[in-house]
Amino acid sequence: MGFRRIVGASPGESRVSPVCLNLLGARRLITLRGPMSPSRSSVPTATRYRRDETLRQRLNEFLSQSFRLPEADYYSRLSPRRLLQLKSVLADINNSLTLRLTLGFIRWAERALPLDKVTTREIRDGVLRA
Repeated sequence: MGFRRIVGASPGESRVSPVCLNLLGARRLITLRGPMSPSRSSVPTATRYRRDETLRQRLNEFLSQSFRLPEADYYSRLSPRRLLQLKSVLADINNSLTLRLTLGFIRWAERALPLDKVTTREIRDGVLRA
């Protein structure tokens, strides 16, 4: 059983057996460039995304720029406990921003819609109690 060139493949692109083509019901497959070889060195590799490193860079950059601190690895200095405290403070900031936006929306709705003062006050009070 020989190998058949993938439809549209140019020389040097991967080949696939007819059995695979029949199983997949495929006439055209996405191919990898380069020779097919069982060795790991010939397998194309993608750049690996490192989420932890990206988050570290973003936090360090934010702290340096926002607070005019010298560039340093502040992330590595934070213990898990301190990170949890930071997360709590950020959640409070998020809640504060959400409250301000909601109250601003209520003021806009009061002007844009035919709401009486009592209804507007009830809505605002409900938001502030929540």
